[in-house]
Amino acid sequence: CFVFFLYSQLRKSLHRQITAALIFFFLAIPDMYFYVYSLMFDFPNVIFFTLSLVFLMRGIQNQSINNLFFSSLLAGLATYIRPESVLLYAILVFGALIFFCNKTRLTKRFWYFLLAISLPMLIYYLTVYIYIHFCLPVDYSISEQVNNKLFDVNDIFVKIKMAATDVLFGKNAISIYGYFMHVFILFFLLELFFVRSFSTESKFYLFVLLTIYLFFPILGHVLPGASIDNTVKRAYFKLFPFMLLYLSSNQILVRLSEKATDWIYKTQTDEPAR
Repeated sequence: CFVFFLYSQLRKSLHRQITAALIFFFLAIPDMYFYVYSLMFDFPNVIFFTLSLVFLMRGIQNQSINNLFFSSLLAGLATYIRPESVLLYAILVFGALIFFCNKTRLTKRFWYFLLAISLPMLIYYLTVYIYIHFCLPVDYSISEQVNNKLFDVNDIFVKIKMAATDVLFGKNAISIYGYFMHVFILFFLLELFFVRSFSTESKFYLFVLLTIYLFFPILGHVLPGASIDNTVKRAYFKLFPFMLLYLSSNQILVRLSEKATDWIYKTQTDEPAR
């Protein structure tokens, strides 16, 4: 169902053959689906988190309380699976309000923010705070897991660099993530150098990608137990649906789709004359 949802999102702006090709590269990401078979919940977290931001955008753009509430519910489910999702979601909600709501009154944006983060915060409180303090048979403190050298900026930059060199572009990157990221980079560079402008949706998706890329290495610095080779590697599965959604608004692909549609229409109208 999630793949069909992504397909429908892409078909709003792209030709069906181009959409099918992009979906093929997305489905060819090897490691993402492996964790489903190994009974780990990284892919369900990806689904709920991606959908939460899609409905967040709809809610803000259309000023729809129903979509905002549904986005909050989906983000809550993502938080239930991976608790750090609540913080990442809050950052991205703040960014979405800047991108899509900059002409709205500050008080209205504040209420949008509170509505969006309400359910993730509630679920985090119930499933993490209450569970740790009242359900665990032994004492457990998150504060004890925090890095003693929290303000070591050099370590932050080292982890951000390692996330790129060892994970996204490491020697095993193809076997983990496939070639989808290369497709994204290709069309991003084409749009950057030949179109030299981005739509508001494209800017937001790029902001999401940059935030996710930086968030998890920084989290790995704050909580050393979140290692680059395991936790961050799996967390980066969140990048790929947003790469796909960015490509749906990529002007190079949109123009190719328009030309393909015009060519097919022209060949169909010319056939009776022959």
